[in-house]
Amino acid sequence: MSAVLLHGFTGGPASFRDLVAGAGLGARAFAPFLAGHGATVTRQRTGAADGDQSGDESGDESGADPPGFRIFDVAPGARLALDGVVIRGGHAPADAGGGGAVRVGPGASLHVQGSRLTENSSADVGAALSVSGFADVVATTIIGNRSGPGGSTVENAGGLLQIVRSTIAGNRGSGGSTLRDAGQTEVVNSTVVDNTGHEAALETTGTLDVVLSTVARNDGNGVVDHAGAAVTSSLVTGNTGAACVGATITGGDNLSGDGSCPGTSGDARLGPLEEQSRAGRHRAPAAQIAPPLFQSECRKAGVPRPRFYQRH
Repeated sequence: MSAVLLHGFTGGPASFRDLVAGAGLGARAFAPFLAGHGATVTRQRTGAADGDQSGDESGDESGADPPGFRIFDVAPGARLALDGVVIRGGHAPADAGGGGAVRVGPGASLHVQGSRLTENSSADVGAALSVSGFADVVATTIIGNRSGPGGSTVENAGGLLQIVRSTIAGNRGSGGSTLRDAGQTEVVNSTVVDNTGHEAALETTGTLDVVLSTVARNDGNGVVDHAGAAVTSSLVTGNTGAACVGATITGGDNLSGDGSCPGTSGDARLGPLEEQSRAGRHRAPAAQIAPPLFQSECRKAGVPRPRFYQRH
């Protein structure tokens, strides 16, 4: 099941809300909850046959495609929850704040779980996701997205971002970082692997905590710290650059191939890595997902965390 977007929707007749309802994606709870049950929300490209979303989405807007648009834009003060949705084919043009699949504005909040963000792009930052507010990403796969020069796949532009039990893999860039943090980001029990074209897998000018995670086989350095990064009980190995870069990185109990992360050096002997989840397969109550830190920061800012509602 899928909903195909031909152009942006802003409300009124044939709005995105109506399109989702017509496709049976659970839009009766669209504000603030969208349950996709594995369905796909995608942008139709010019000249593509019905159901054909193939083709390469570059960082620019040349060629036959019309100007791209992001799939979800969570406005300041709003909130959105996505469960079991595949988001494909969104595009953020240059100087638009990034977020080809989803942009979370200042003071807005996003919860996404059991979902998949794929084949999205941006002319610069945040090919898949850009966060200026609050977002938690749980049991979700971010794969096959493409960012422009100096950009990123996931961009924390000064917000609060938590990634738990998720996979960031197979994304492409041209410089920049796979995940770039300028706010506060937590990567917990997650995998960042096989991303290409970036200069770093994880980079921070804010506060970055990496816990119980694997950062492996990426182009560039593993973790780059310009301000305050902590790497704890994680595996950082097999990247083309150094495992950890930055004199202020703290943490410990890590295994890094070159010994540059706090902890032990050694060969991890990694085998094939698989996605930790697929869209719609994982369910978990929101109260069990966000640790006290994330919940308290949302309360402090006066922003309600999105939560899932029981459906009967």
